[in-house]
Amino acid sequence: ICIPTRYEYAPYFSHSADLPVLVKIDGKYTFYDTIRTGTKFDLFDNATPFKYAPDLRKNVAYVSKGKKVNLLLPNGNLLFEEFVDSFHVVEDLGIRVLRGDYYDWYNLEGKKILSNYLSISPQKDLPLFIVKTETGYGIVDELGIPITKFVYEHKMLLTEKMFILRKDGEFTLFKRDTGEIFTPKTCCENQSELDFALVALNYYLS
Repeated sequence: ICIPTRYEYAPYFSHSADLPVLVKIDGKYTFYDTIRTGTKFDLFDNATPFKYAPDLRKNVAYVSKGKKVNLLLPNGNLLFEEFVDSFHVVEDLGIRVLRGDYYDWYNLEGKKILSNYLSISPQKDLPLFIVKTETGYGIVDELGIPITKFVYEHKMLLTEKMFILRKDGEFTLFKRDTGEIFTPKTCCENQSELDFALVALNYYLS
């Protein structure tokens, strides 16, 4: 394997033979592909070598420009369309990305699903997200399509087809196919969220 002499050095040269090598030129980091020499890589202020990330299920390098970060794929493409403030991989679910005051959500394949929310909470084992806008919390599905309005408080009990939401201190029973169907007139003062949710659900089922 040969690294052209135009590079200042190649740190961390111990790598998989089929992955591009981290190199440095003119004070910037980039990559050299020892197999596919035509692959184009940008210059970065900082970068890590390519390695397999189990939580992402792919080979990636962490790269930065200034205080912004991104993930680079071995083919030279960036995982996020633009450099972002930070990101967090949620185990087996996807990637929550922060841009300024707003969050985006990417699946593990790098496709953006949600964008421009004040918060995004994926629900493990459910194809649902609790998201927040300026007007309150709501629920969207795995395609980013809103299911509820964004007027609720972040006190929610969810199944795939039925939600118990809280609005103005009272719980609302919401069925995915028909919308709001019942609002128990019981304020949340002394009991736990789960206690009130079960009261609402039991009342409806009875």
